[in-house]
Amino acid sequence: MILRRIYNLLLSPEKDFTRSLRLILGFTPRNLSLYHQAFHHASVTQEGAINNERLELLGDSVLNMVIADLLFRKFPNRREGFMTEMRSKIVSRSQMNEIAFQMALPNFIRRSHSIRNLRENDLLGNALEALIGAVYLDTDYNGARRFVLDKMIAPHLNIAELEKIDYNFKSKLINWAQSNKKVCSFKVIDEKRADHRILYKIGAFIDEDGHGEAESFNKKQAEQLAAELACKALGI
Repeated sequence: MILRRIYNLLLSPEKDFTRSLRLILGFTPRNLSLYHQAFHHASVTQEGAINNERLELLGDSVLNMVIADLLFRKFPNRREGFMTEMRSKIVSRSQMNEIAFQMALPNFIRRSHSIRNLRENDLLGNALEALIGAVYLDTDYNGARRFVLDKMIAPHLNIAELEKIDYNFKSKLINWAQSNKKVCSFKVIDEKRADHRILYKIGAFIDEDGHGEAESFNKKQAEQLAAELACKALGI
């Protein structure tokens, strides 16, 4: 295992890729194919070809576990509801997109040329979660945990400041609608299967007028994203 890392760093035809990864990961990667897959977006693969969606699913689970453990230890006297909300704030798609941008992941991602403005696209956050999945498989849970805490959270996220911010856009939108005697609803606009998962497109509606649409493999997350867009559109 150590020899493979040394080879990748010093002798491999991909030593430049290895060194660039090392700056992001904090260690020398062993299985480079995992990282190529993590940065391979579905937009540049044919139907059924390998892309980063499976690694994204794995990385999402590992990320949620690491963050839940972090919050459990950091806030020993806080209740489950607080921890759930804090975890949602930390792993929100907008947060993951921004962290991925700060980590310079756009330099690594292979994607369709039609996708240009990455800061307005969930592709970045998805790739970051896929990268977590790659780190988990290349090392182990502790390696992935160190990567999340030391390379993602510590340099790019202020948990104390995040605690003060209200990121529950769905509740915010519902409360605004109730106070203005309007009806707020969330509807599934479209469902499509991708790599054995269902991608949901959710719309946020006020009195049957749509104000935001978002997609996610997680229905609740799609609702939050749609609610965030609706809050921005309505100036809430």
